[in-house]
Amino acid sequence: MCFKNIYLFFCVYSSLYCCTSQQLQTKIPTKHYVPVNNMTAQNISNTSTDVEDSVKSIDTADLLVRLKQHIAYLSDTIGIRNIENQANYQKLDQAADYICNTLKEMGLTPSEHTYEANYNGENFIMRNIEVVMEGTDPTKEIILIGAHYDTVKYSPGADDNGSGVAALLEIARHMTKYQGENVSTLKLVFFPNEECDYSKDQDTQASFGPNMGSVDYATKAKKKNETIKMIALESIGYFSDEPGSQQFPIFPFLFKRILGFSDVANNIHFVSNWHSRSFLKDCSKACNRQGGPSFPIQNLYVPEWLVPDIGRSDHKSFWLQGYEAIMITDTASLRNPNYHKATDVSDTVNYETFTKLVQNLFDMTKNLVGILD
Repeated sequence: MCFKNIYLFFCVYSSLYCCTSQQLQTKIPTKHYVPVNNMTAQNISNTSTDVEDSVKSIDTADLLVRLKQHIAYLSDTIGIRNIENQANYQKLDQAADYICNTLKEMGLTPSEHTYEANYNGENFIMRNIEVVMEGTDPTKEIILIGAHYDTVKYSPGADDNGSGVAALLEIARHMTKYQGENVSTLKLVFFPNEECDYSKDQDTQASFGPNMGSVDYATKAKKKNETIKMIALESIGYFSDEPGSQQFPIFPFLFKRILGFSDVANNIHFVSNWHSRSFLKDCSKACNRQGGPSFPIQNLYVPEWLVPDIGRSDHKSFWLQGYEAIMITDTASLRNPNYHKATDVSDTVNYETFTKLVQNLFDMTKNLVGILD
């Protein structure tokens, strides 16, 4: 091992020694999904929308159906969606329409924040889609949960990032039961143009350029002096019980033997830079399902220069504006063999495990905005 690698090893160790591997005592099996009665895309949002405000229970079977149907519609029916060309842009627009219509069928009022993106000399009108649930205390920091709805050039994007979009839609549905009870304002935002090369500055080719939906949103939020803590849902639907199914960005020995990270991909990772570590801990503690088992979480907070991959999603757009932000992820290419490939289709998502995760995200959201059952 060269001197540079030895130095980096000790830098990583000294920064990571306090990272935690929480809630790993609860192993959630990732049995393959057994198909249930099919539903059409039209009636996805009609399932369980007539729940009385006083009823706060979660129907796991219905939730699984809706999550599966969201992902199938985005990845299998719509497919590749980006600004590579006009045909793909129309599909991206179709995904935005689907998100808006689904939110409206829940009784919510989504707003669209449009901006212009340029790619290969063509201009495109982009749509950041937002739902706001005002809190009772305007002095509290806004909790913003986001997910990108675009894909890379050749992938239909079931896990990346149909899973994040599906989870965010169902968080929106679940939170309609608690409107008026949240202390902090909750914002749910769906972003376009997270993927390269569409997120790059077209003049400098620098990452996190003005084409990126989250860059546009975070920049404008900072100008309005909004106080925000942000969570990005990034590829959260792939799980495995096979030993060795989880890889690590650097130094596997450090992660496995010293930090206690599992090499079995049956967990979810909460990831942040050093500045956001306190918020990461708050999110991890809040993600504790009431009335059910906690989902296995592994926390990683480090300076970005040590592990650059921790900034590979929309949360970094908020770091660049000085906000605290974290990414919740299955780690994408570090476990999912379909990452950024044509094989990232809906039936590769592990729906039973994914549904359990989303139920825990419901609790995380409620706890972060100050809702007490």
